[in-house]
This record gives sequence, C-alpha cells and structure tokens, in this order.
Amino acid sequence: MNSITNSSGSSVGLLDLAIVLMAYSIFQGRLEKMSVRVHLLEKAAIEECQIRFLRAAADHPKIRLEASLREVLPRWHQLWPKQLSPGESADLPVEFYRLIREWAQSHNLDYEWVVGHARRTLILWVLGGPALRAFDSGPDVSPPNFQSGLRLPGEGDSDYRRRQIRQFTDHFDRYLRTVQESRKRVLRNHGALDAHYRWAVERTCLGWPYEKSAKANSVAVSPQAVRQAVLPILEKVGIPKTKPKRREK
Repeated sequence: MNSITNSSGSSVGLLDLAIVLMAYSIFQGRLEKMSVRVHLLEKAAIEECQIRFLRAAADHPKIRLEASLREVLPRWHQLWPKQLSPGESADLPVEFYRLIREWAQSHNLDYEWVVGHARRTLILWVLGGPALRAFDSGPDVSPPNFQSGLRLPGEGDSDYRRRQIRQFTDHFDRYLRTVQESRKRVLRNHGALDAHYRWAVERTCLGWPYEKSAKANSVAVSPQAVRQAVLPILEKVGIPKTKPKRREK
C-alpha cells in the first residue's frame, strides 16, 4: 500500500507524507537550536552587565574592588599546589574558596557569580601574572553555526562558491541581528551607563542611600532618578532589591 486517505477523501502518498514529516522535524530542530542560541546570547549579555558592575566597583575610589582582591593574592600563592596544572584548577582546596567568600562578604557581594569572577581572576594572576586587569574578560559568545548546502546538479565551482558565500553572509547577518537584539533587551541606557553602574555599586557595596549617590554626582540628579537607574541593573546582574548593609566610607 503506497497511499493513505485523509479526512477529505483525497489520497496522500506515503513518500509525500514522509517528506512532510521530515521537513517538520528539521524545522522543529532548528527552532530548538534557535531558542538555545537566543538563551545563550541573553546569558552573555547578562554576564557583560556583571563585568561592568565589577569594573565599576573596581574603579570606585571608596570600594577598590580589584585592589582588595589583590590583597588576597599573596595568601593564594602560599596555598597554590606546586604541581597543579591549569587543567586541574577546578579542584582547589577549600581554603581558596573561603578566602574569596570572605573577600566578597566584605563588599556585600556574597553571590556565586561574583565569587566565580574573582576565582577566575585569581587563577589568571597566579598562572599569567598579576599585571592582568581584573574583571576585564568579555562574555563568551560562540560563533554562528553554518552548514554548507549541497552542490546543485550542473553547478560549477565558482557558482557554488558564490552561492555558499551569499548564504553564509545572510546567515551571519541574521546572527548579528539576534546578538544586537539580545543585548538591547539587557543593556539599555547607554548614555549614562557609567554613572548608573557607579550608583549601583555605591548602593550595594557601600550601602549608600539613593540621596547620597545623587548628592555626590557631578551633575544634578534626583534620588528618584538614581533609584530608577539602579534597580534594573541590580535585577540584571542578580542582586536582590533588599536594603544593603550600611558601610559608610
């Protein structure tokens, strides 16, 4: 039997049905891959926000996040296993994590993503030298996957090459648009971004009220404006909106 009858009474070939099901399966697979890709891009954009937050805290003269982390480095050197290779760095002694946790707690930053960035920075300093700047690595974004198509019957080398380049260019352009849209959803207010992140670290690390950040700003700004800029940043990087501990400096 080479066909089946649908509800309308017309005959559908089994080969045609198999082709439709195969095309549907391929389409679903591409949608799932696209969904995973968008999720990874949004995750990378969030990581970029976290890095900007940490750099703002490192550059703030009253927080000095990087300088304080460098004070942990001599103790790390003392504890660093002499035979430990970079590939084995995931199995570090508990004392390493205790030192990082205490450092993070001293800045009201006891969050796993902060501890992770600090751990990577200390490992880079131990293995690559302390001249490297902390929290300076960009987020990981994988290049787009592209699968070249089959050569068409009678298609010459030059025509096949031109067609593949055109298809890759279209594919890469769509990928870049996806990256840009993902970043726009997470990274906004570019005009005053530095000030916004400075207010966010003052709120979190120093426990400053919005009024104090507004008063310390070089340009007149209201406490309400500071609050409206800070809260979205804290939400993006993963810091709760609870009132931080006061650490007046």
